[in-house]
Order: sequence, then structure tokens, then C-alpha cells
Amino acid sequence: MARHPELIAQDDLEAEMRRLSGLLDQATSKIAYRETRAAQAKVEYEIAYAKRLLQVEAKTVDERKAIATVDTADEYMRFRVAEAVARAASEAARNFRAQLSAVQTVSANQRYMIDRGIG
Repeated sequence: MARHPELIAQDDLEAEMRRLSGLLDQATSKIAYRETRAAQAKVEYEIAYAKRLLQVEAKTVDERKAIATVDTADEYMRFRVAEAVARAASEAARNFRAQLSAVQTVSANQRYMIDRGIG
């Protein structure tokens, strides 16, 4: 006969669900901010690159692109960092969502066991 682990107090499960739900709410708010910041950084980079490309008086297209790329490296770096931060915020939200789902599953399983007198 399978042995069941000790049940976790329902109050503790509910407290953990509230905690994770709060963290998920915060993470979701951060996503909107971070995604907006990434979009702004992308536009800033693209405009700076385009302006520089128009100013360069090199002979070939490849030379103009290379110069514009070097001259807008800081804007490009800010854009890529902002994208990475936005991805990290999204991953944090997914992580909290998965943890919340796991606690909900434990809670549902315990209710099932209690309802049937198991454990």
C-alpha cells in the first residue's frame, strides 16, 4: 500500500497561494514597464542608426552601415539590455505562475485525499 506524505495545513497552502499571486501581480506589472522600455530603446536605436547612416559620406553601402553601426553601439547596447531585462521579467512571471499552479495542484490533491479519507 502506498504511503502518503503528511498533509499541509490548508491555511498554509492558501497563504502560499496569496503570496505567489501577489508576486505574479508584481511581475506582470514589471513586464508592461520593461516591454515598454525595450520598445522605446529599440526606436531610439533605430532612429540614431538611420540618422547616422544618412550622415556618413563613405563610398559604399557596406562602409556606411559599418560606420553607422560603430557610431550607434551605445544605443544598440541599451536596446539589447532592455530586451534582456524584459525577457527576464517575463520568465519571472512564468516561474511564479508555475509555482502557483503547483501549489493549487497540491491543494486539490489534498482535498481529494481528505474527501475520500486517504492519508
